Amino acid sequence: MRILIMTASYAPVLGGLQTVTGQLAHGLQALGHEVRVVTNRFPRTLPESETIGGVPVQRKLFVWPRRAQWPRPHLWLESMWLHSGTLQWLCALVDEWQPDVINVHFPDGQIPYLLHLREQYTGRVVVSLHGDEVMRYFDRIPRVKATDLSELLGMADAVTACSRDLLQHAIQLAHTVQDKGSVIYNGVNIMPFAKATPYTHLRPYVFALGRLTRIKGFDLLLEAWAACQTKLGGLDLILAGDGEENESLKQQARELHLGERVHFFGRATPEEVTALMRGSNFVVVPSRDESFGIVAIEALAAQTPLLATDVGGLREIVDMLPGTGGDQYPVKLIPVTREALRGALIDFRHRTKKADQMREYSAFVGAAFSWQQTISKYAQVLQQ
Repeated sequence: MRILIMTASYAPVLGGLQTVTGQLAHGLQALGHEVRVVTNRFPRTLPESETIGGVPVQRKLFVWPRRAQWPRPHLWLESMWLHSGTLQWLCALVDEWQPDVINVHFPDGQIPYLLHLREQYTGRVVVSLHGDEVMRYFDRIPRVKATDLSELLGMADAVTACSRDLLQHAIQLAHTVQDKGSVIYNGVNIMPFAKATPYTHLRPYVFALGRLTRIKGFDLLLEAWAACQTKLGGLDLILAGDGEENESLKQQARELHLGERVHFFGRATPEEVTALMRGSNFVVVPSRDESFGIVAIEALAAQTPLLATDVGGLREIVDMLPGTGGDQYPVKLIPVTREALRGALIDFRHRTKKADQMREYSAFVGAAFSWQQTISKYAQVLQQ
């Protein structure tokens, strides 16, 4: 089967086995399918075409003329010129290669191209959702209408989502998803976590990781940390990640007089993440919403206690665990409030890690969220 994967980004460093689409492309190829990847050329310094792990990758500038560009005529004229060339190229590729299925991930800039392409392409189109491309339409105030995305979901032959919660949000955008949608959880490889050497820090620490945006709730975590700092003893907080709230969070930490007890690690490599998780007393996920919860999955894979908010895909993950992991230490879900975070941080601070239970959770994660299982489920949907 010929499978064309379209995705927002596919960088050389992360295009191997560090991303969902990277894992999927290589996994489908290993099953005997012929796979090509088309992605956005961003940054423009990336090569227009290359082969990564045996998978051909082609990059184009996916821009489309929009009314919002009218006040800036040079942007509108540039997008007019670029979109025409990209559209002709994409149509020619599909006409020549004749893929059996087009699987689009993280749909955004590619949506107008896919809607136009559908007029000539008679094969199967599968849209795979992972979070922000859907949730942005629910998080914004005032709410923005997801017209293009709704149309794409409506015309797709099948839709996958990385959690039941995300699938329900997709159904609100296009009711036909109810009859053609399915849940495929993202995968995790637990071996790097089992082998990782714990990160060394001057003092015991709690670890938090994610994109530094409002939805991740790190501002709430800082407030809660400040409110109970005297009761946390010599415990530090290490926050890893990057994003638009990087500077505002650092400023907040200064205003809360957190001093040297909160450390902004910056962007962490996969190897650094595994080490940081293994070395921490526990991992905290304070999200206001979470489509899946890969950080929670990785914490469990690292056999590290998990404190997380009771939202979205996080509840699904914890409900799957053996025993009563979601009710008490070492895996606990709490409301999205500063007060709940404060109480739970103090409670977790005085707990002793339950090694046997954490090993059980890690083994469960390795079985329930294996990449082999994830790729197999994608293959089934793509071949229907």
